[in-house]
Amino acid sequence: MVMRRSVYNRTFAPGGGGRSRQKRGRIERPPLNESFERARTADKRGLPMKTISRRKMLLAISIVASASYRIRGQQPPKVDVYKDPTCGCCSLWVTHMKMRGFDTTVMDVPDIAAVKTKYHVPNQLRSCHTALVGGYVIEGHVPATDVQRLLKQRPKVVGLAVPGMPIGSPGMEGQNGRPYDVLTFDAAGKTTVFSTQQPSSHA
Repeated sequence: MVMRRSVYNRTFAPGGGGRSRQKRGRIERPPLNESFERARTADKRGLPMKTISRRKMLLAISIVASASYRIRGQQPPKVDVYKDPTCGCCSLWVTHMKMRGFDTTVMDVPDIAAVKTKYHVPNQLRSCHTALVGGYVIEGHVPATDVQRLLKQRPKVVGLAVPGMPIGSPGMEGQNGRPYDVLTFDAAGKTTVFSTQQPSSHA
């Protein structure tokens, strides 16, 4: 009796990767666990792997958030942000707002105090940046969720404020933060607590 031996045509992926076997016109691919093992080995050896940068990730999130408004037939809320040219935490707050779907425009101004006076922000409520959205004034590191609620409920106030720059607020993420209040304020400077927020250590 003559034994027939199967003929395999072996091909190798570039760089010494996994092999695939071709048996009489049929390709047998390596099992998934073998592919995972190769990827894990490459990672241990420090071989280059495709990664997504933080900037690209944030851009993708902001695009998705903006698209969610358009799907509902709405335009993303426009936010005009006034800040000092050298303020880093202000820029981080702008990123926080973009990631939640807000259409932000940033204006660096040499005299931010004059902007706060113009828009009737009481001295005791002032922070590093001032923003305008939907007819309201947003002072400091106010969470985007509170701005969204403000625009939905439309209370009769001048705006919202987070006085100072509390650790753990959007744009001021860090360790050892404490709960902080988001306040409404009116033209007379009267305030009420709009929300109490828990601090966050990451954006």
